[in-house]
Amino acid sequence: MTTTNEAHLGRQYLLVIGILTLAASLRAPFTLIGPLLDDIQQSLQLSTVQAGALTTIPLLMFAFVSPAAAALSARVGLEKAALISLSTILVGIALRLTGQSASLYFGTAAIGAGIAVGNVILPGFLKRSFPDRIPQMTTVYVLTMTVSAAVASALAIPLAVASGWGWRFSLGIVAVLPVLSLVVWLFQTSSARRAQGSLLPATGPSAIWRNLLAWQVTAYLGLTVLTFYVAVAWLPAILAMSGFSATASGNIHGLMHLSGAAAGLLIMPLISRFSDQRLLAFLCPLIGGFSLAGLIVAPNFAVIWIATFGFVMGAALILSLAFISLRSSDAKQAATLSGLAQCVGYLLAAAGPPFAGFIHDLTNGWTLVLWACVSLTIIQGFVGLFVGSRRQID
Repeated sequence: MTTTNEAHLGRQYLLVIGILTLAASLRAPFTLIGPLLDDIQQSLQLSTVQAGALTTIPLLMFAFVSPAAAALSARVGLEKAALISLSTILVGIALRLTGQSASLYFGTAAIGAGIAVGNVILPGFLKRSFPDRIPQMTTVYVLTMTVSAAVASALAIPLAVASGWGWRFSLGIVAVLPVLSLVVWLFQTSSARRAQGSLLPATGPSAIWRNLLAWQVTAYLGLTVLTFYVAVAWLPAILAMSGFSATASGNIHGLMHLSGAAAGLLIMPLISRFSDQRLLAFLCPLIGGFSLAGLIVAPNFAVIWIATFGFVMGAALILSLAFISLRSSDAKQAATLSGLAQCVGYLLAAAGPPFAGFIHDLTNGWTLVLWACVSLTIIQGFVGLFVGSRRQID
């Protein structure tokens, strides 16, 4: 019995390591492109639109591949889907290193597809293997994503300069993360094959897409990422128009991400303590909207407003991802719901920044964009009153 328990505990530890390394691999290859974009644009003589597509393509792949990723995990199992995710990311990284513009775009699309599969299956792992620790595990893997993204972004330029090989070195060195994770999942897959049951989903995709609670989960995640990605894309420009220097705008932008990471330290015990999350799901977006309104009427206090916005929207993101597992009745349903929520969510995330830029060009300012984001947070707060109620999809 002791040997059996030790073996089970070992598999659980290996699974946790696999989840965390997978989570790290799902952000770093995507986020480090931003700091390197100017160098890539000059090196390959890309237009501004062509360079901007390198950040938009992954979001579109997240949206379009997510439903297929749910079907894939149901067919081959979560562990094999993790291997496919990581392998696709590695292929994409290799393609980006060839130095050809076409390969750069194809590689970016492959990375986006691989990340989409990983995004979808993570809630399924939590529902299957950690049903009593979903808030804790969600927080840990989201924090891992955030930290890996921050480190990759911070080191992208220094590594490119120090290596002497430029942006290609930074794009290539990030392969260390998916390679490490791939090794872990090869071990995990061999041990899981014996224990895995039926791969058929308990709830078909069509049933999920017709379920009201599933759409409430989807709406909450979609509104979270829509507002957040508009802020990520345009906050430096908004602050610059308010009189902040480029350095100050960049620092405040970084503070928003740091505050979002810190939110996990508070939100994890709160989700765990209360089985009903309606109050949290209601207040987080509303406080975020209040912060954006504060930025409009009192921009001199931008540090306070943006730190608060980053914190509560980071908490809302953790809530959104936790709801995928908490509102599902089993692992396969969680993966299917994740596919729906992330498909719609990332479509909104991809459309939000360009549309916000269009509104800015029409009005020659950011005020209307910010008030629109405030309105979205109010809508999200009321959606939270429904999705935060303790129940599961039938």
